[in-house]
Amino acid sequence: EAFKYLSIHYSWYARYAEKGHTAPKDVHPDKLKKAHGGRVNITQRSPHKSKELLDKPEEYALLAEAFTDFFQILRAAVEKYLPDDTKELSFYVEKLPLGASSPCYPFGGFVVNLDACTWGHRDKDKRLCLVFPLGRYKGG
Repeated sequence: EAFKYLSIHYSWYARYAEKGHTAPKDVHPDKLKKAHGGRVNITQRSPHKSKELLDKPEEYALLAEAFTDFFQILRAAVEKYLPDDTKELSFYVEKLPLGASSPCYPFGGFVVNLDACTWGHRDKDKRLCLVFPLGRYKGG
């Protein structure tokens, strides 16, 4: 049975972005066509903000500011203990459109789960996901 809880995503996504690793090197990306015909949807090439980030920018700004010190500690630890992952994650964040940045660099965003309870799992679309429960807990 699935657990239900409030989950707020303040993230940049490139979920539908094209990989390009099999594309011909001598053809400009704007000139590519699908193998079965038709144009490639170029609007999916750009990273985009999550719905919550677009709908509630004030909340995002307040949370990002409140977690500034925490994010700096997290960044230092990830850079020290996971340098290869940091390099891979930061490549994406450094390419965000219009010089945008992420308060939780090298990650492209953060998620707030309230009263969360979930089975152990691995996110399929991400290389690395860090979870930090905040609160006073007993028995688990």
